[in-house]
Amino acid sequence: MATIDNATARLASAVVNTDIMYVGVPGDADPDRKITIAEVKKLLSKQMIIMDVSRSESANVSAAASVYTFEMPFAFTVTEVLASVVTAPVGADIEVDVREGATSIFDGSNVLVIDDGETSSSTSAAPAVISDTAIAANATVSVDVDQVGSSTAGAGLKVVLVGYLS
Repeated sequence: MATIDNATARLASAVVNTDIMYVGVPGDADPDRKITIAEVKKLLSKQMIIMDVSRSESANVSAAASVYTFEMPFAFTVTEVLASVVTAPVGADIEVDVREGATSIFDGSNVLVIDDGETSSSTSAAPAVISDTAIAANATVSVDVDQVGSSTAGAGLKVVLVGYLS
């Protein structure tokens, strides 16, 4: 699906009194095609929630449960989870789990991994598999760090949930 630019997003968000409108969607074969308000709302509802797990960019990552916890203020559908560090782990991977309540959002054997010597989960040899994409409004979401590098833990961990309002 095509994305909309900022100017179109501002225009679309200002339109509230109609069910159908004309919107030029960059990259669309028909830039004047009709798009429903529901489609615009879906395009505009993309959200990114950033959870900074470290206290600083230089703080070593430590293995612990509920390193970061927050209450999800709205129902949210997770489409991707990313993690990064400033200092790469050495000697072992960093393994991160994201939980809704007591339940992991990942398939049990495929949590989020930053590989030994890497700084991003996006290059992981074993990508995370999200098995529970729906996070309920007011649910407690927590980040567990299950494993860190053995000789260098890694530092400056950040975890990002990508998705949209449900």
